[in-house]
Amino acid sequence: MNQKQVNKQEKQAKQLDKSARNDAIAGVLILLIVFVFASATGKIYEDPLDPGFSAKDFPVVVLVLLTILSISLLRPALTALAKSGWRIYEAGEADSLLRYIVPMVAIASLYVLLIYLFQYPVSTFVASFGALTIYGNRGFKRLIAIPLIATVIYYMVFYGVLGLFEEPGTIWSYSNQWYFRPLRELLGLF
Repeated sequence: MNQKQVNKQEKQAKQLDKSARNDAIAGVLILLIVFVFASATGKIYEDPLDPGFSAKDFPVVVLVLLTILSISLLRPALTALAKSGWRIYEAGEADSLLRYIVPMVAIASLYVLLIYLFQYPVSTFVASFGALTIYGNRGFKRLIAIPLIATVIYYMVFYGVLGLFEEPGTIWSYSNQWYFRPLRELLGLF
């Protein structure tokens, strides 16, 4: 190999590996989410009469799968970043941070606040609407129908089928047991 080829290979090795950087960031963020949710999983109420798969088991399975995903992203990403000299940022990359990441953090914070104030359905609808808007979706079908359908499906799965306890909201409070208890009995879960 001549000197020119060696210099070219060294230059390529020092260049920013964006996919490795993105995988590393995603892996770290997934682990942070796992730690936050793992700390709250122990507080989930388990009905002593609930047969088999309980309300706490589903989040634990999800946390284990997310941990495996995070490790599978981090291991090769960190190896590639080490080869590039740990370079993780290039000038001009703040645009996507300000356009997508900061608004999503704001939506997530608003989501938590709205759950505290109005319980699950209102906050999930608003957060879904906001996320779809940020990523460029337009029109009635995408901005109203999709969040509405997703909210109903999530609500039925988590509170109806899995029987999670829903904390009362401070502004709007209701009980979902009058319509989920018959559903759970019909499915043989109660």
